[in-house]
Amino acid sequence: MRPDGALFVVLHRPVDRPPSGSLTVCSSLFAEQHNDYRREVRLARMLASAGLAVARFHYRGLGNSAPASASLDAFTQDALDVTLAARLTSASPVAFLGEGVGSLVASRACRDHPDAPLLLWKPVIDGAQYFRDLFRARLIAATRARAPRPATTAELLATLVTEGHVDVMGFRVAASLHDSLVAARLTETVPRQPRRILLQPFRGARAAGVEQLAADWRARGCLVDVLPVKLVEDPWFIPDGAAVRAAVHDAEEQLMANARDWLLGSWANSR
Repeated sequence: MRPDGALFVVLHRPVDRPPSGSLTVCSSLFAEQHNDYRREVRLARMLASAGLAVARFHYRGLGNSAPASASLDAFTQDALDVTLAARLTSASPVAFLGEGVGSLVASRACRDHPDAPLLLWKPVIDGAQYFRDLFRARLIAATRARAPRPATTAELLATLVTEGHVDVMGFRVAASLHDSLVAARLTETVPRQPRRILLQPFRGARAAGVEQLAADWRARGCLVDVLPVKLVEDPWFIPDGAAVRAAVHDAEEQLMANARDWLLGSWANSR
């Protein structure tokens, strides 16, 4: 899609009519992205059946997209490129969904689309805290596996500087990505124009900051709805798929139905 490398994109479209709008899904990273994959597919199919186009993609430098230097700015440009490709006409409304750390990507990308609704699932509010939690989870994983003592966080950060990347629980973390995210806070990427925002926090540590985030954005003129979800964040480890599907089916159905109804209602109210 760009001269410096292609993006892997899956576009879901309604089969019986032209789409009335499009949603760009900005995924999270590492194990959390794996945990969210099934939800993304199910949401995309649900919205396609409701008449919308949904674009899911891999950031450049990750997955099946072209190799590239990973960073928050680069991921934001990826989201904008995908949105342009998925938008069928200039009159079609667009929206963004950010999941986990993808919330930082979606909140930046939507700045280029003043009227775009913004949906956030279990948003990461502080990029520095996100990496502190990731590095702590690495220690927990080693303890669970009774593995030898892993490098300390300080040693890991030193390797990040000297080598340009580190391995964390089987995932490659590039220094460019780490450095761009630790400087990012969701409250500082508030959309420049007032808009409709849906926050769907899961049960976990991130939910603690959502009400303050909502208050900050409301003070800037945004119309913010908060709909907590009875799902556990659990972003660092990949659980057994069958067990998860049995335990969370109803909560996932509610999560996606709320997102669909809120998005369609937002566009209906803006007309």
